[in-house]
Amino acid sequence: MADVAAPQMLAAEQAVVDEGMLEAGSGDHNHSDLEGGLASVKINCEGGHPTHNNSSKSDNLDFGEKDLYTEDGETRSSKLCCSSSSDSEATTTATPSKSSSAGVFGGKGLIVLAGFVNNFGTFGPTTMFGLFVPAFKEAFDIPLGTAASLVSGLQALQFFGGLLAGFFIPHRISHRGMAVLTAVWAILGYIGSALAQDSMQMRLLLALGVGWSLGMNNLCGITALQAQVPVEKRGFSIGIATCGATLGTMMLPSVTSWLMATVGWRMALGIMGVATSITLLIASPAFKVSPDRLPPKRAVGAPRRSLRERIPFTDLAFVIWWLNMLLCFIGFFAPLTLMAQYVKEELHLTPQVAATTYMIVGGCGAPGRAGQGWLAQKTGGNMRMYIIAQFLTGIVTMGMPLCSSAPMMYVWAIFYGASTGPLIALATVVVSDLFGMERLVLLSGLSRFAVGIGVLVGPSFIALIVTSAGYLAAFVVAGCFIWGSSLLLLIIPVIQRMQASKRAEDLRRKEEALATGESMKAEGVHTASV
Repeated sequence: MADVAAPQMLAAEQAVVDEGMLEAGSGDHNHSDLEGGLASVKINCEGGHPTHNNSSKSDNLDFGEKDLYTEDGETRSSKLCCSSSSDSEATTTATPSKSSSAGVFGGKGLIVLAGFVNNFGTFGPTTMFGLFVPAFKEAFDIPLGTAASLVSGLQALQFFGGLLAGFFIPHRISHRGMAVLTAVWAILGYIGSALAQDSMQMRLLLALGVGWSLGMNNLCGITALQAQVPVEKRGFSIGIATCGATLGTMMLPSVTSWLMATVGWRMALGIMGVATSITLLIASPAFKVSPDRLPPKRAVGAPRRSLRERIPFTDLAFVIWWLNMLLCFIGFFAPLTLMAQYVKEELHLTPQVAATTYMIVGGCGAPGRAGQGWLAQKTGGNMRMYIIAQFLTGIVTMGMPLCSSAPMMYVWAIFYGASTGPLIALATVVVSDLFGMERLVLLSGLSRFAVGIGVLVGPSFIALIVTSAGYLAAFVVAGCFIWGSSLLLLIIPVIQRMQASKRAEDLRRKEEALATGESMKAEGVHTASV
């Protein structure tokens, strides 16, 4: 899934913290940089956050402020997801661009449409692949866990592909160029998979041919969209774009089930795969990002970034986020991967019941994706909405084995789709909220790498528990991974407040050192004159 996959309710960016403030304590800035940072910032002594003088105050706990990169090379500070509504209503001190008020999508309707198509072709087929697990099991005469691992391997490589794309976009290859290349790659991968003669060939072709290319293609689309759409329109635009995946999960399972019954699973895989990949190729030209919307390359001789900026894993807040993604997705895809086998093996129902269940999951996820901006506002921010959605997804996952009939499966699908809808759509949004826009592609890729590990290990691990202890025990374990890991996210605001406080203290010390140095210099000049 790069299956899955801004700032949303950031109604306004607040002007702000100079580069010297961001890296105070790194020793890389001169006195004028420091003085500029001091002139533009005041310190909130209660929370230790650097805040702009004109920003509104919040009565509720927030996540501090993170720096967003803008096209003019400046850094701006923006309130994060758990701010109160009064924060989100603060007005920007920067002059708004004309495009920011041009229409529902800020004048970027074409790229939003392309993002919709991109999500249809990359994450839309995710539930479709689950229908092939029973077919793989019978065709290759392999255990359930091995058959499930063929699909989970594909899904894992989707997220690993996002990481790989993060190292090349945007300066080594453009968003549009990568999107065209990976769409062609996906077409070839689907054709090869339909011709695979054994499970090993299928594993390699699905993972390296299909999964890897879909992951890279999706990251091209979602990051190009975020770069182009005005910040105040970004959350709604991404929510609409990710509804393409919802449409895919609604349409593709039923069509695939019909094709499998009509022409066989091989032809069904080839037809559906090539058709969805062609839509990616058609949408690719729209992902051209104007140069002024890209972070510039570091100039020759410019000060190096701090270690925390260059190596994300030195940032404890990002490590916590990364671990949450890893643990959550160990259990997340268990229902999507094993549902068709559960319907066939335990309920003795037709594949069409599984296809209908997948369709309901997709349909019920649509309101959460499209309305993620409104939901985030009502729940107190993107991060709070994300935590709530992840917690509920874990609880609902544990309930699937309690379903004993088709109507019960359909009811379960309603709740599962409703809880997962905003979760998938908000992941990239939360990353940009927490860690800024400048390194969004790289950090999104690293986040997807964690998801990929979880998806690679998770379904096979849960399938082994199914074999040894049954579906109920297996899905309780899967649910615990999902809702339990959401508790880790509660640590992030504490960490970021500590980091903000430390930056403020470092800045104060530099100010004192600067003042002392100037005083000693003045005293030396006075002594010499005497």
